Amino acid sequence: MILSGWVKVRRALRIHTAEGTWDSAQTLALLGPGAWVGEMAVLDEAPRSRDVLALTSVRAAGIPAATFKMLMLQEPRLCYQLARSLSRRLRLANLQADLEQQSPSVRVVHALVQLAEAFGEKTEQGVRIIYPPLQDLADLSQVNQETVAAVLNRLQQQGIIQPLPDQQSLLLIQYPKLVKAARLL
Repeated sequence: MILSGWVKVRRALRIHTAEGTWDSAQTLALLGPGAWVGEMAVLDEAPRSRDVLALTSVRAAGIPAATFKMLMLQEPRLCYQLARSLSRRLRLANLQADLEQQSPSVRVVHALVQLAEAFGEKTEQGVRIIYPPLQDLADLSQVNQETVAAVLNRLQQQGIIQPLPDQQSLLLIQYPKLVKAARLL
């Protein structure tokens, strides 16, 4: 379980072209405090299917598989929290399919709102989230980096978001406006 900090979940890719083959990775999710990683491998006793890379300093609590299984049988609240986490992931996966029909701008805004809903920190100025690397936000939004940069620039010019580079954060100043735009799905 992530106690503090941010990580990205990646899928390894092997890309074959006429020029050759190379390895790459695609970001599937950005996760913050309270998120679980590695639980699926314990639940279905299969090898991990993804890897996790820290984006910031991270504090995590590791639980041995046998202890985790025992706690699942003894602690209904743990089961409930895990079920909620897995349900949220499944819901996001379903929304990804719907996003293919939306404009690139809506896709980027949707990714920002999903990060805020799952891991945002409410402040007096707005909702603060990690400022994800452009490629990660592009992967999540299913658009290219140039489009992500253009959308973020436009949102910043309109006073809707404000980068906080010293905190590796993005402040969603007009969060309700972003939520409304993301709900176009």
